[in-house]
Amino acid sequence: MDGITFDSKREARYYQDLMLRKRAGDIQDFVLQPEYLLQDGFSKNGVTHRAIKYKADFKVYHIDGR
Repeated sequence: MDGITFDSKREARYYQDLMLRKRAGDIQDFVLQPEYLLQDGFSKNGVTHRAIKYKADFKVYHIDGR
């Protein structure tokens, strides 16, 4: 759909819903799969630990700033 491969049909339906809501002016915008850094990577006692990240399905920007 729109050249995007979704992980599930439910996620694809939610994308369609967000597109309709954006066109209707119900939401300002949305972003697909934004990634959030939860903890930086670090080294301790000679062991390197990778960063911990979270990837959401969507981030929605509402008209009221929420």
